[in-house]
Amino acid sequence: MYNMEQNPQTRTVSKTETLEMILEEETSELDQFETPDLSAAESEKQLRLFVTLLTVKVMSKCHALKNRSQEDWTTHTKRLVNKTMEGLAITKGFCPDVRSTKEVCKDVLKDLQKKFCSKRQLESLILSQQPAVEAAIVQCMQANIKKLSTQLATKDSSSWKEDLLKVLFIAGLLVAFALIVLIR
Repeated sequence: MYNMEQNPQTRTVSKTETLEMILEEETSELDQFETPDLSAAESEKQLRLFVTLLTVKVMSKCHALKNRSQEDWTTHTKRLVNKTMEGLAITKGFCPDVRSTKEVCKDVLKDLQKKFCSKRQLESLILSQQPAVEAAIVQCMQANIKKLSTQLATKDSSSWKEDLLKVLFIAGLLVAFALIVLIR
């Protein structure tokens, strides 16, 4: 439980409530902008949601949310989300599945542990909020999100080819069956 420092009366807020507040703020900011292409705006909104969930998950796995004020880790999370979003090209149709945050989080943590040697060192560096560490976190998240995007694009194009092959195979079977019936 975290204390909300802005409220003169002390009120405890759970991590879940805080995460919901962050997500609500992030998505409400997107609603303020009117864009002619709704699918691009929707893609951006979904990507921002994915990045926010990924950021919170990475920070949580690194124990960067413990023993910090709600305001501190919320500000840190928003900063990382905004920096990560700056380096991502929003493509129409790219809709990362929220369930894939777990897999991407594992990849991000592996990359970060390679850069910073150990999980314990990574935890202390994240808590320090140094710009170089934040840049490394953002770079790892961007790289793994782009990797996911490439995997999804490849999967989509290969499924199209597979569907075409299936249709051609079925058409070939029908032609062969028709020839057999005509020959008899």
